Amino acid sequence: MDIIVSMLLVLPAIFILLGIASSEVMPACPRNGLPVINACESGSIVKSSLLIDFSLAQHPSVVTCHCEVLVIQGKQFHFSQVIAPGYVGCGTEIHVQKSDKPHSGDIIPCYGGTTVSGLREGNTLGITVMKHNSPFDVQYCYRLDITGHPQAAMSVTCYDETTETTHTHPSTSEQAETTPLITTISTQTDDVTTQLRNSSLVGDKNLSLAPYISNDRCSESTLFTGLCLK
Repeated sequence: MDIIVSMLLVLPAIFILLGIASSEVMPACPRNGLPVINACESGSIVKSSLLIDFSLAQHPSVVTCHCEVLVIQGKQFHFSQVIAPGYVGCGTEIHVQKSDKPHSGDIIPCYGGTTVSGLREGNTLGITVMKHNSPFDVQYCYRLDITGHPQAAMSVTCYDETTETTHTHPSTSEQAETTPLITTISTQTDDVTTQLRNSSLVGDKNLSLAPYISNDRCSESTLFTGLCLK
Protein backbone atom coordinates (compact mmCIF):
# COMPACT_ATOMS: atom_id res chain seq x y z
CA MET A 1 0.00 0.00 0.00
CA ASP A 2 2.82 2.38 0.88
CA ILE A 3 4.48 1.62 -2.45
CA ILE A 4 1.31 2.53 -4.35
CA VAL A 5 0.95 5.79 -2.45
CA SER A 6 4.60 6.65 -3.12
CA MET A 7 4.15 6.00 -6.84
CA LEU A 8 1.08 8.22 -6.96
CA LEU A 9 3.05 11.02 -5.34
CA VAL A 10 5.95 10.63 -7.75
CA LEU A 11 3.94 10.39 -10.98
CA PRO A 12 3.11 14.14 -11.25
CA ALA A 13 6.78 14.99 -10.99
CA ILE A 14 7.58 12.50 -13.75
CA PHE A 15 4.95 14.01 -16.05
CA ILE A 16 6.33 17.51 -15.40
CA LEU A 17 9.83 16.38 -16.30
CA LEU A 18 8.57 14.68 -19.45
CA GLY A 19 6.75 17.87 -20.45
CA ILE A 20 9.89 19.95 -19.99
CA ALA A 21 11.93 17.49 -22.00
CA SER A 22 9.40 17.41 -24.85
CA SER A 23 9.33 21.22 -25.03
CA GLU A 24 13.08 21.53 -25.47
CA VAL A 25 14.20 22.30 -29.00
CA MET A 26 16.54 19.76 -30.53
CA PRO A 27 19.36 21.51 -32.42
CA ALA A 28 19.58 20.80 -36.13
CA CYS A 29 23.32 21.43 -36.55
CA PRO A 30 26.14 19.31 -35.14
CA ARG A 31 28.23 21.04 -32.47
CA ASN A 32 31.52 19.27 -33.07
CA GLY A 33 32.92 21.03 -36.13
CA LEU A 34 32.33 24.44 -37.67
CA PRO A 35 31.09 27.25 -35.42
CA VAL A 36 27.30 27.46 -35.22
CA ILE A 37 25.10 30.54 -35.06
CA ASN A 38 21.42 30.25 -34.13
CA ALA A 39 18.74 32.02 -36.10
CA CYS A 40 16.08 33.52 -33.79
CA GLU A 41 18.77 34.38 -31.24
CA SER A 42 20.87 37.54 -31.05
CA GLY A 43 24.51 36.85 -31.93
CA SER A 44 27.31 37.45 -34.42
CA ILE A 45 30.21 35.43 -35.88
CA VAL A 46 33.00 36.48 -38.24
CA LYS A 47 34.33 33.56 -40.31
CA SER A 48 34.73 32.33 -43.87
CA SER A 49 32.65 29.22 -43.12
CA LEU A 50 30.07 28.42 -40.46
CA LEU A 51 26.76 26.68 -39.80
CA ILE A 52 23.40 28.33 -39.17
CA ASP A 53 20.76 26.50 -37.12
CA PHE A 54 17.09 27.44 -37.60
CA SER A 55 15.57 25.03 -35.07
CA LEU A 56 14.73 27.75 -32.52
CA ALA A 57 11.95 28.87 -34.88
CA GLN A 58 10.08 25.77 -33.75
CA HIS A 59 8.37 27.68 -30.92
CA PRO A 60 4.68 28.17 -31.82
CA SER A 61 4.72 31.94 -31.23
CA VAL A 62 7.62 32.55 -33.64
CA VAL A 63 6.58 33.94 -37.02
CA THR A 64 9.94 34.63 -38.65
CA CYS A 65 13.64 34.92 -37.86
CA HIS A 66 16.19 37.05 -39.69
CA CYS A 67 19.97 37.05 -40.11
CA GLU A 68 22.29 39.30 -42.12
CA VAL A 69 25.56 38.53 -43.86
CA LEU A 70 28.08 41.33 -44.34
CA VAL A 71 30.77 40.60 -46.93
CA ILE A 72 34.20 41.56 -45.58
CA GLN A 73 36.14 39.96 -48.44
CA GLY A 74 34.82 37.61 -51.08
CA LYS A 75 32.87 37.29 -54.33
CA GLN A 76 30.63 34.23 -53.92
CA PHE A 77 28.31 33.30 -51.08
CA HIS A 78 27.28 29.65 -50.81
CA PHE A 79 24.21 28.54 -48.85
CA SER A 80 24.42 24.74 -48.72
CA GLN A 81 22.02 22.28 -47.13
CA VAL A 82 23.34 20.11 -44.29
CA ILE A 83 19.99 19.11 -42.79
CA ALA A 84 16.52 20.09 -44.02
CA PRO A 85 12.96 18.76 -43.74
CA GLY A 86 13.43 17.37 -47.24
CA TYR A 87 9.80 17.04 -48.27
CA VAL A 88 7.20 19.21 -49.97
CA GLY A 89 4.71 20.85 -47.64
CA CYS A 90 6.95 21.27 -44.59
CA GLY A 91 5.17 24.57 -43.82
CA THR A 92 8.32 26.72 -43.85
CA GLU A 93 10.76 28.30 -46.28
CA ILE A 94 14.03 30.23 -46.26
CA HIS A 95 14.58 33.44 -48.25
CA VAL A 96 18.11 34.43 -49.32
CA GLN A 97 18.54 37.79 -51.04
CA LYS A 98 20.88 40.73 -51.46
CA SER A 99 19.79 43.67 -49.32
CA ASP A 100 20.06 46.12 -52.23
CA LYS A 101 17.69 43.95 -54.31
CA PRO A 102 14.79 43.23 -51.96
CA HIS A 103 12.52 41.93 -54.71
CA SER A 104 14.99 39.35 -55.98
CA GLY A 105 16.75 36.37 -54.47
CA ASP A 106 16.01 32.71 -53.88
CA ILE A 107 13.30 30.95 -51.92
CA ILE A 108 14.20 27.56 -50.51
CA PRO A 109 11.03 25.59 -49.69
CA CYS A 110 11.91 22.69 -47.39
CA TYR A 111 15.20 21.69 -49.09
CA GLY A 112 17.91 22.82 -51.51
CA GLY A 113 20.55 25.54 -51.55
CA THR A 114 21.76 28.55 -53.50
CA THR A 115 24.84 30.58 -54.48
CA VAL A 116 25.03 34.36 -54.77
CA SER A 117 27.80 35.64 -57.06
CA GLY A 118 29.17 39.04 -58.03
CA LEU A 119 29.67 40.19 -54.46
CA ARG A 120 32.14 42.77 -53.21
CA GLU A 121 33.27 44.23 -49.93
CA GLY A 122 30.43 45.82 -48.01
CA ASN A 123 27.58 43.95 -49.71
CA THR A 124 24.93 42.52 -47.40
CA LEU A 125 22.57 39.59 -47.76
CA GLY A 126 19.45 38.72 -45.79
CA ILE A 127 18.56 35.20 -44.65
CA THR A 128 15.03 34.79 -43.33
CA VAL A 129 13.11 31.71 -42.25
CA MET A 130 9.33 32.07 -42.56
CA LYS A 131 6.52 29.89 -41.26
CA HIS A 132 3.38 29.51 -43.36
CA ASN A 133 1.36 26.37 -42.72
CA SER A 134 1.07 24.19 -39.63
CA PRO A 135 2.62 21.81 -38.73
CA PHE A 136 5.87 23.77 -39.10
CA ASP A 137 9.08 21.84 -39.71
CA VAL A 138 12.12 24.07 -39.08
CA GLN A 139 14.81 21.45 -38.70
CA TYR A 140 17.19 23.29 -41.02
CA CYS A 141 20.96 23.36 -40.73
CA TYR A 142 22.85 25.17 -43.48
CA ARG A 143 26.50 25.75 -44.19
CA LEU A 144 27.52 29.30 -45.13
CA ASP A 145 30.73 29.86 -47.13
CA ILE A 146 32.28 32.99 -48.61
CA THR A 147 34.85 32.40 -51.37
CA GLY A 148 36.68 34.20 -54.19
CA HIS A 149 39.38 35.95 -52.15
CA PRO A 150 42.54 34.72 -50.35
CA GLN A 151 41.34 36.40 -47.14
CA ALA A 152 37.65 35.69 -47.67
CA ALA A 153 35.56 36.51 -44.61
CA MET A 154 32.01 37.48 -43.67
CA SER A 155 30.21 38.71 -40.59
CA VAL A 156 26.97 36.87 -39.86
CA THR A 157 24.56 38.51 -37.43
CA CYS A 158 21.27 36.99 -36.27
CA TYR A 159 18.48 38.72 -34.40
CA ASP A 160 15.85 37.70 -31.88
CA GLU A 161 12.75 36.14 -33.34
CA THR A 162 9.67 38.01 -34.47
CA THR A 163 6.62 36.65 -32.65
CA GLU A 164 2.88 37.03 -33.03
CA THR A 165 2.84 39.51 -30.13
CA THR A 166 5.70 41.70 -31.39
CA HIS A 167 4.40 45.12 -32.43
CA THR A 168 6.16 48.42 -32.92
CA HIS A 169 4.23 51.56 -32.08
CA PRO A 170 5.65 55.07 -31.69
CA SER A 171 5.52 56.42 -28.17
CA THR A 172 3.33 59.39 -27.26
CA SER A 173 6.35 61.70 -27.25
CA GLU A 174 7.45 60.41 -30.66
CA GLN A 175 3.97 61.04 -32.05
CA ALA A 176 4.04 64.58 -30.69
CA GLU A 177 7.44 65.22 -32.24
CA THR A 178 6.45 63.84 -35.63
CA THR A 179 2.95 65.36 -35.85
CA PRO A 180 3.16 68.09 -38.50
CA LEU A 181 1.69 71.53 -37.87
CA ILE A 182 -0.83 72.17 -40.60
CA THR A 183 -2.21 75.71 -40.68
CA THR A 184 -4.72 76.72 -43.33
CA ILE A 185 -5.33 80.45 -43.72
CA SER A 186 -7.83 81.81 -46.21
CA THR A 187 -8.43 85.54 -46.23
CA GLN A 188 -11.58 87.07 -47.65
CA THR A 189 -12.70 90.72 -47.83
CA ASP A 190 -14.07 90.96 -44.31
CA ASP A 191 -13.21 87.64 -42.76
CA VAL A 192 -10.31 85.42 -41.84
CA THR A 193 -10.62 81.67 -41.46
CA THR A 194 -7.90 79.87 -39.56
CA GLN A 195 -7.76 76.15 -38.89
CA LEU A 196 -5.25 74.69 -36.47
CA ARG A 197 -5.30 70.96 -36.62
CA ASN A 198 -2.91 70.54 -33.71
CA SER A 199 -5.02 71.32 -30.66
CA SER A 200 -1.92 71.39 -28.43
CA LEU A 201 -1.13 74.82 -29.88
CA VAL A 202 -4.29 76.41 -28.52
CA GLY A 203 -3.30 78.99 -25.92
CA ASP A 204 0.33 79.17 -27.11
CA LYS A 205 1.21 82.82 -26.60
CA ASN A 206 4.14 82.54 -28.95
CA LEU A 207 1.86 81.86 -31.89
CA SER A 208 1.13 84.95 -33.96
CA LEU A 209 -0.69 85.48 -37.20
CA ALA A 210 0.83 88.96 -37.54
CA PRO A 211 2.48 88.08 -40.89
CA TYR A 212 -0.99 87.46 -42.28
CA ILE A 213 -3.06 90.16 -40.47
CA SER A 214 -2.02 93.77 -40.35
CA ASN A 215 -1.81 95.57 -36.99
CA ASP A 216 -4.63 97.97 -37.84
CA ARG A 217 -6.99 95.07 -38.62
CA CYS A 218 -6.01 93.34 -35.37
CA SER A 219 -7.63 96.21 -33.46
CA GLU A 220 -10.78 96.37 -35.59
CA SER A 221 -12.72 93.62 -33.83
CA THR A 222 -12.54 90.97 -31.16
CA LEU A 223 -12.23 88.33 -33.92
CA PHE A 224 -8.90 89.67 -35.12
CA THR A 225 -7.76 90.39 -31.59
CA GLY A 226 -8.36 86.74 -30.72
CA LEU A 227 -6.32 85.61 -33.71
CA CYS A 228 -3.38 87.92 -33.06
CA LEU A 229 -1.73 86.15 -30.13
CA LYS A 230 1.24 88.00 -28.76
